[in-house]
Amino acid sequence: MTEQIRINWYRCPVDKTVLSALMRKRDSRALLQVVSQLLLFGLTGTLAYQAFLAVHRSNWPLALPVLFLALFVHGTLGSFAGGIACHELVHKTPFRTAALNEFFLKIYAFLSWFDPVGYRVSHVRHHQSTVHTDHDGEVVLPQGLTWHGAKFWLTEFTVNPVKVCRLIRNCVAAARGKVTSADAFFSADWLHAIIPADNAELRREHRDWARVLLFGHLFLAVLFVATGH
Repeated sequence: MTEQIRINWYRCPVDKTVLSALMRKRDSRALLQVVSQLLLFGLTGTLAYQAFLAVHRSNWPLALPVLFLALFVHGTLGSFAGGIACHELVHKTPFRTAALNEFFLKIYAFLSWFDPVGYRVSHVRHHQSTVHTDHDGEVVLPQGLTWHGAKFWLTEFTVNPVKVCRLIRNCVAAARGKVTSADAFFSADWLHAIIPADNAELRREHRDWARVLLFGHLFLAVLFVATGH
């Protein structure tokens, strides 16, 4: 991805002082947003787990709907941890301190099985060539309300087991140092383009993060099974 892209962008006439005020960052405000969201995520997860423990043969007609509702609320909150929170943290817009943006990016990416390495390089290219489909593989246009779009919203509001399987399969492949051919968050072609085989350092960073994800979640799974949870 070393080719030069020259696009004659329209620039909105915004006063520099106004723009600077709009872009001002504060660590305290960002910390309040991040901590409150993570606490809500932990609270809804705890409530969902307690609802699961309360399901018995004698009460399942009433307990199961409560469990599904608790899981839906928890999953809805969790869906904002991936591409949305990580998007802002990749842009370094929440925190004034760069290290805090990077720290919480890793936290959110770990919770949501998100790939911050691939996303960062993809998003730079996306902003360089937005809607120019020859160069932007992150947002591919045109998009419309087709069956594909309806299916997307249906799976986003329920559960998408195929996507989950692809994410885990891609993570396993990346942990072995391979950029898999299965489409998941990005298309396979775009992933190969933004993490080329001749960029050994980027490939290594991509592999190392996949290993943190994979072995970190495996460790948690073993821990929860071993402790009876």
